[in-house]
Amino acid sequence: MLREQYPKGSIDDLAAELGRTREAVMKKANAIGIARHEDAGIIERIDVENRPSFRDDAFAHFISGFVAGEGSFNVSLNDDARPSFRFCIGLDADDVLILEEIHEFLGVGSVCLSTQGDGRNDLAQYTVQSVADHVLVTVPFFDEYGLQSTLKQRQYDDWRARLFDHYDVEQYVV
Repeated sequence: MLREQYPKGSIDDLAAELGRTREAVMKKANAIGIARHEDAGIIERIDVENRPSFRDDAFAHFISGFVAGEGSFNVSLNDDARPSFRFCIGLDADDVLILEEIHEFLGVGSVCLSTQGDGRNDLAQYTVQSVADHVLVTVPFFDEYGLQSTLKQRQYDDWRARLFDHYDVEQYVV
């Protein structure tokens, strides 16, 4: 369930765990529409009013086609056997700028460079892992724009169904 995935402690504990300030944690939560129940410290609702609008339709369609060729929707198990849902695009590090543009457009996730054995930044990856980011951005984006590949669309549809089933997302969306 979604409630099990979020810390039960205070905002200060979460900020310390993430290595961020209290203000940064609260700003991110407000930006993506997450409200915590005051007593239990658990997710109470996900406010869909805070979903971004994808104003550049041409770039959105570009992203959709690009993800059909280069993207992936993954489910893996954490050490404690809980599933982790990830949306990723991996490219050669020389193409990191396109990943940064996609990151800026969608407004969620992160772009990382990883090195191979010779010390060069050989690979670049854009990743979205947050359940809230998936509910508020990843899913609405691909529901609206689809994927330009029947196989990738089926992979996304399966990933989306597993995400919503596992976290029972509908009960939190307001």
